[in-house]
Amino acid sequence: MLLWIASFWLVGSWIVPFLAYTAGFRKETLSYRGQALYSLLTDVAEGVVGIAILHRCLAKFKPLSSDWFKFELKGKWQFDVGLGCLMFPLINHLSQMNLNLWPVLQYAPVTVSSVEQSIVARDPVAMALYAVVVTVCAPIWEEIVFRGFLLPSLT
Repeated sequence: MLLWIASFWLVGSWIVPFLAYTAGFRKETLSYRGQALYSLLTDVAEGVVGIAILHRCLAKFKPLSSDWFKFELKGKWQFDVGLGCLMFPLINHLSQMNLNLWPVLQYAPVTVSSVEQSIVARDPVAMALYAVVVTVCAPIWEEIVFRGFLLPSLT
């Protein structure tokens, strides 16, 4: 587990930025689309390295039974997905209320993330790339790491 966390930090904070720099790219000078692509590539690189580490460390426990990880499209998952989508505005509103409760210090500089900047700029390609990170990559990594590794190792 410690190796996986260290690799996540190493890939995202050192290896990908170094490779981008040696290729002639600076994250600060990239366009909205470039920053979105950089974010997607960083996320994919972190995920692939993490999966490779988990595969290497867990290979000695093969073969697993065929019913170890069932994937079915049957059931009432559509209701859960719909409910999750409907809950987003409520969660967003509660988050904004929470932010309004805390006074913002005048001397603290507020930074705007590249995601927020691309949303404000309404760049459809950048927004689509960020959507891939959030709707494709994040659930895959979550299922692999947490459901596929952490949860079984804790039980």
